[in-house]
Amino acid sequence: MSHHRPATQQRCEVEVVRDVRIPTGDPRLTLSADLYRPVTAGKVPALVTVVPYRKDFVGGLAHDGPARWFAERGYAGVLVDLRGTGSSDGVRRPEFDPGEADDALAAIGWAAGQDWCDGAVGMWGHSYGATVTMRAASRRPPRLRAIIPLMHGLDPGRDTVHPDGARGDLHALVNRGTSMLVQQLLPPLADLDSRRELDRWRTRLHDTEPIFLDYARHGPGDPVWRDRAIDGEAVVVPALCVGGWRDAFPDALIQAYERMRGPKKLLVGPWGHVLPQDSGVVPIDFLALAQRWWDHWLRGIDTGVMAEPPVTLYVEGARPAWRGYDSWPPPGDIAPVAATLDQEPDTHDAVEYRPDPTAGALRGLPGLCLGESCPPQDQHDDDLRSVSATSDPLPDDLVITGRTEVLVKLAGDHDGRLDPVRRLVVRLTHVDGAGRSTLITAGVLTPATSSASHRVVLRPVAYRVPAGRRLRVAVGDADFPRLTPLAAPSRLRVVGMELTVPTTSPAAGTPVELVALPRPPQEPPTGWTITRDQVHDGVEVEVVSRAHGENPWYDYRFEASSELRATVRRAAPDAVVMRGTHRATVWLGTGDKVAATATLRCTQTTLRARGEVTVDDLVVYSRVWETTLAPCAE
Repeated sequence: MSHHRPATQQRCEVEVVRDVRIPTGDPRLTLSADLYRPVTAGKVPALVTVVPYRKDFVGGLAHDGPARWFAERGYAGVLVDLRGTGSSDGVRRPEFDPGEADDALAAIGWAAGQDWCDGAVGMWGHSYGATVTMRAASRRPPRLRAIIPLMHGLDPGRDTVHPDGARGDLHALVNRGTSMLVQQLLPPLADLDSRRELDRWRTRLHDTEPIFLDYARHGPGDPVWRDRAIDGEAVVVPALCVGGWRDAFPDALIQAYERMRGPKKLLVGPWGHVLPQDSGVVPIDFLALAQRWWDHWLRGIDTGVMAEPPVTLYVEGARPAWRGYDSWPPPGDIAPVAATLDQEPDTHDAVEYRPDPTAGALRGLPGLCLGESCPPQDQHDDDLRSVSATSDPLPDDLVITGRTEVLVKLAGDHDGRLDPVRRLVVRLTHVDGAGRSTLITAGVLTPATSSASHRVVLRPVAYRVPAGRRLRVAVGDADFPRLTPLAAPSRLRVVGMELTVPTTSPAAGTPVELVALPRPPQEPPTGWTITRDQVHDGVEVEVVSRAHGENPWYDYRFEASSELRATVRRAAPDAVVMRGTHRATVWLGTGDKVAATATLRCTQTTLRARGEVTVDDLVVYSRVWETTLAPCAE
């Protein structure tokens, strides 16, 4: 990745056309798109983004800035509502359904065929938009020349809905479930008097199932998730894959990069679930970097982007810096690191792990996709709630680049019988002289069979541990509240751990200078509290956020809020409760006030949700959904 900006070019005026209709394979249905078109005499390439986040609401506000930026530089932007969302027709498919690629292909074909388009189309998207982008690319549409997927992966079952093959209710059901229900319930904001828009709204209210019911119906390991996974090897179009170490999906994004078979580059920074230019942690001029990618593949301009190292990583930890490498993982060694159990073993040389479903809260909340608001804390207290092993002080700096592996060795009971292991959660930290334990990475394994040893592969990192620090491995079965606790956990008897670390020389690779940006104005901070119940040995994690804004082209202002709460006691993992509320209130230019509220509460075995819509404080819609959940046993 070069530090150079693209050559200066004359900026174009931008014409924005709202609610352009795109035909689909069903003559009864069209998709709605906002078109950002450069005002120029010549034909231009098109950049397509397809998302389920309502371009008349938060989806449009989030994408407006980048779409205008690219249009000023000669790229037409096509922002599309997925079928059954926003102003697009039809009933939405289940989330991550393979048929969503049909919408993307319709948009690509439509854009390529317009008289203002030169026939070259790129596609890009963040989060869910990245998944749609890669799914479309796997179908190999001939007009698609290049893609940029940011911060998502190929396997939504393991990446999002049931992280690492375990139930993750707080994000999938409580957080995403209520957030998407609010968008489903809100009336049309572009034109509340349009009969077609009102018909679509009635379909969303009465004929569209909330996404959380599909998630609840298909638990971890359900075959439907295999059907909804994307074949990464089918992606042969040039791809610039962008991820964040503090995001929920660095492993998913890197796995996608590993499987793709076309020309490709990998960029991973210290970011959370935000676009790199909007990060509060080392923001970069990402749009200019992306323009060099588009110029090369869509315009045939030699920007030099493919002559640079294919892998650019922000190496975190001591003396953090950008480095360029010729491969992923970077070349190096696989180093075993000796670590001694910290707890006193019994007469059979085993340390017994007493299940503790409250562990994990100090890891932060990368799984909630809440930007960068909830970073990891000192892991010391969670280390004490685990079985841990610690190394001697490191004689030299250690640069970890890749996926660390931990072999957990178990012993049976006094009769030699092994209890079934339903879940192993492993954290890797480094410990300073004061005992502070800093998280490096973590991994989860849900074993399919009983065994005396289990190899756990941790999330990939690029991290420099300074000399003098000690590495620590902590093993348990909980990652609360990211994962729903096991309803009936088993005790583990650990006899040892073998730590294998992928390392590279601190001098490996080349320094990279990316154009840094000032830190953008930050939204009001997310309220994040961890409360320990000392009497019952429990924990409650609460996350509260507020947002507000205005939409100048549809003449409204809005306020939105979310409140998420997860509670569990050590002695009662079967009594865990996760609940949340999302609200959105919109004041239209007509003077009307519309609001939607979604609440959801789930336990080990039940889910209950409620949605409500008001217009000028009068309830016009209210409904309750209830379903059962299988107890969390993996």
